[in-house]
Amino acid sequence: MKKNLLKLFSIAALILLIANANAQQDSIAKKDTTEKKQRFNILVGAFFPTVATKLKINGTSGRVGTDVGLEETFGLTQNPSVFRVDGLYQMTRRSSFKATYFQMNRKKTWVIDHDITVADTTFNIGADIDFHFNTQYFALSYRYGLIARKDFQAGLSFGVRWLSFETGAKVVSDSINKEFNTQFGVPVVLFGINVSGNILPRLVGRYDFELFKLSFEGIQGLVYENRFSLEYYFTKNIGVGGAFNAVLYSVKEFPLSDNFNGEVKFTMNGLSLFAAVKF
Repeated sequence: MKKNLLKLFSIAALILLIANANAQQDSIAKKDTTEKKQRFNILVGAFFPTVATKLKINGTSGRVGTDVGLEETFGLTQNPSVFRVDGLYQMTRRSSFKATYFQMNRKKTWVIDHDITVADTTFNIGADIDFHFNTQYFALSYRYGLIARKDFQAGLSFGVRWLSFETGAKVVSDSINKEFNTQFGVPVVLFGINVSGNILPRLVGRYDFELFKLSFEGIQGLVYENRFSLEYYFTKNIGVGGAFNAVLYSVKEFPLSDNFNGEVKFTMNGLSLFAAVKF
C-alpha cells in the first residue's frame, strides 16, 4: 500500500516538474481555444469484467458472520456482460469532469453445501436458496490539467464514487423458511492522476489511476481504480475503442443498520468495448 502511495505521489511530482518546465510557453498562449474544440466525449458500450465478491454480515450481538464468496457459494456468474456509459466534459482548457455509470444484476437458485451464517441466522446444508445480488456503480471526477496542450494533457483528479449493493435471498429447508433483503451503499472519495494524448493523429490513449484509503471510527476501507483506454476515430466525431479496467473496493466494519455491520471486498477486472462520439 505504501509503495502504491509513493508511486502515485512520485508521478504527481513528475507531472508538476514538467508543468513548471512548460510554464513559460503556457503563459504566453493567446487565449483558451476550448470553444473551437469538442467539449463532450461520450463512450457507450459493453464491459466484460471478471468479478469476485466477498461479503460478511455480522450481528451486533457478537456473532460473526461467515465469509461468503458470492460467486463460488451461490453460483453467480463471474463473467457478466454489463452495459456501460462513460462521459467527459471539457469545461475549460484545464478543467474537465468525467462520469461513469453501469448496473450489474445477477441471480441464482442454489442448494448450499455448507453451513452459512448471515447476521444472527445459520442456514444449514441442503437449504434451497433463491439468491440475487445487484450492483450499481456511479462515478464522478473533477480533473485539473497541469499540462494542457492540444494533443497531450496530464493532471490530477478528485473523484467521488457510489457503489450500491442490493441483495436478498429466500431460503427454504426442513427447518426454516425465511426471506431477507438488504440494500447498502459505499460512498468513497478518491484522488489520482490522469494522462491522455494522441498516439497517432486518429488514435487517442488515456490512463487514469485513483486511490483512497480510509480508517475512521472502526471503518476501514481501501479503494483503487485503474483504467487504460485506446480510442480510434474514423471521422472527426465518431470512433471506436477498448479499455482495460481494474477496480478494488474493500470496506470493513461499516454499519448496515442498528443491528448489523458488514464487510465487503469487491473486485472487477476486465475489458470494455465501446463506440465513441465527440461533439
